[in-house]
Amino acid sequence: GWATLFTFTVFTTYGLYFFTDVVKLAPAFAGLLLSVGTLWDAITDPLVGAISDRRDPIKGRRRPFLLATAIPFGIVNWLMFTNWDFGSTVTKIYFLLIILAYYTVQTCLDVPYTALGAEMTMDYDERSSLNSHRAFWATVGSVLTGLTLIIVSYFTGVTGSETLGWSITNGIFGALITISIFIGWKATKGYELPVKIEEKFSYKDIINGPMKNKPFLIISAMFALGIAAQCLFDSSSVYFFMYNLELSEVQVGTLYTVLWVA
Repeated sequence: GWATLFTFTVFTTYGLYFFTDVVKLAPAFAGLLLSVGTLWDAITDPLVGAISDRRDPIKGRRRPFLLATAIPFGIVNWLMFTNWDFGSTVTKIYFLLIILAYYTVQTCLDVPYTALGAEMTMDYDERSSLNSHRAFWATVGSVLTGLTLIIVSYFTGVTGSETLGWSITNGIFGALITISIFIGWKATKGYELPVKIEEKFSYKDIINGPMKNKPFLIISAMFALGIAAQCLFDSSSVYFFMYNLELSEVQVGTLYTVLWVA
């Protein structure tokens, strides 16, 4: 929970700013990168869910995904904020591939991890407690993202390069993310229940099933609009704070920290 919401908040808050003001990509293309990533996420989420549902429950349906994604997730998070100065065309292709890789690895981690909490116990109260702890640490992850610009500013001053400042900062984030995933994998050892799903599997049902559930569609629409509003605020507010209010990176970082605590 900490790893996925932390990286998601960093990406939605600072990704567009990084692409336009650090990498110097055209705003339209930078916005396209975020849109393509979100679309890819919508495609991969149900597929990974279905695959993990049908893994051998004796070997573990969810926990193996945590182990497999721990290191790749940390590396992709670092690469997503690292500019190698390949040249205009290659840089565009590079970031497009990295964003697709990020959403793929995030899906392979987040979907099984979210389901794992509900499969560690059959007791309703214990399930509620597990989900509450997951939500708490996810919120802590969001709060910590407020420090991003402060850390970037520090390493920019040390190295004399804003590009290196972003790369080093997210390299540190990536290492912490990997460690946290390993901790989650280790802490849940022996608790995943061997639940097996017997019904036949169909990719067609993944698409058609939810479309027939009206309450689900209404809730999904509400959720989608809420996430859209959050992402619009996150990605545009950093520009407003820096260019309209003329705040320093440290001031913006402090403001975001207070905002996420609230």
